[in-house]
Parts: sequence; C-alpha cells; structure tokens
Amino acid sequence: MAIPTLTPASTVSAIVLPATGSAASVASKCPIGVYNSSTDFLSGAADQVAYTYQKLGGDILDIELKTGSVYASYEEAVLEY
Repeated sequence: MAIPTLTPASTVSAIVLPATGSAASVASKCPIGVYNSSTDFLSGAADQVAYTYQKLGGDILDIELKTGSVYASYEEAVLEY
C-alpha cells in the first residue's frame, strides 16, 4: 500500500500575523473605540502586535491571527484593568 502524495493548493496561509502593527490602522479595528483619540493607546496597541508575534513564535511559524484581533483584545484588556 503506497502513501498518497499530497498536493495542497497553497503552502502559505492566507492570514498571517505581521511582525509589527500600525498605529494608523488601530482605531478602525477596535470594536468599542473608547481610546481612539489617545495616541498612547494607539501606539500601545500597535506595539502589542509585535509582542504577540514574538510571544507566540512568529519568527518560527505562521500565526494565523489578524491584527484586528490583537487590537480588539488589547482594547478589552485596557478597559478591564
């Protein structure tokens, strides 16, 4: 019995978390938008993408998350604490 050869349509994920975020795109992707006028929040949310990328091993593997998910989670955490 022979092992079948796999032929995937793509070898790259369609959604891969980038190594850095963009403060310019944070405000449009935060669902609540409480801190959209705060430059400290916008830069902190952008920095959170780099932190998440490193923490989850993005330099070794593809992390299938969108930056908007990281921004939304950061906003939720800031509101909670």
